[in-house]
Amino acid sequence: MYQSYSAVFKKDAAVILEYVEQMRYELGSRDGELVRRKIGKEEVESYRYEDLIDAVDIWIFGKILELNALRDDCRNDIERAVHESEYQRLKEDERRVGKLYEKTCYGKAVDVLAERLAEKLFDNILKGKYKQEIQDMAEKICSFAEEEKRYGR
Repeated sequence: MYQSYSAVFKKDAAVILEYVEQMRYELGSRDGELVRRKIGKEEVESYRYEDLIDAVDIWIFGKILELNALRDDCRNDIERAVHESEYQRLKEDERRVGKLYEKTCYGKAVDVLAERLAEKLFDNILKGKYKQEIQDMAEKICSFAEEEKRYGR
């Protein structure tokens, strides 16, 4: 059990450190606190683990958006394969960092907010506030299903 946990931790750490390097920062510790420094600069700043994970998560998301644009403009199959391979690697990194993000104060806050929004939505549905919208949506779904049947799809 310890071995597999250690291997997972090393992969997570490798992903984080790769992106930190690409963002041109160095990480360290000072007096037991995490610190970072922009490569080539003297100034060192205290840095929270949660902020590190958040920054990496945002950075990966931006890279995925950039790569999506490149994948749409490929000139040939080789270029497309290279972009697809990089895209898959980024999606795996996103999944890995996403699991770390869920454990941060930001991830927990998102969960609380989502829960509150869902409760409010269900309360409003039960009170009949969205009755017409739900009815319209049901009619559209039924209409679409009938059309699909008619054309044998």
